[in-house]
Amino acid sequence: MNALFTQMSHWVAPTLFRPSLFLWTRAKHTLKTNRSVARRFRVRGNGSLIRNKAGHQHNTGYKSRSRSNRLGQSTSIKEPKMEKKLQRLI
Repeated sequence: MNALFTQMSHWVAPTLFRPSLFLWTRAKHTLKTNRSVARRFRVRGNGSLIRNKAGHQHNTGYKSRSRSNRLGQSTSIKEPKMEKKLQRLI
């Protein structure tokens, strides 16, 4: 019996019989937040994303005031597929 016990001590039980591992394998994986996307986009109340327009940070001296004001406003994501991809990353 003693020899049998030493052989059995190295035996690893299947996942089904080890509750801690069984629960761990059943947990659903969630994606991490992509921090670069989280900084560039904001989520509106209805779930859509808004972004800032490019071209307003520097070299604005030669741009007209209306153009500069227009570039300072935020806008939504136009393509639904791209918006869905970005929502998964946030």
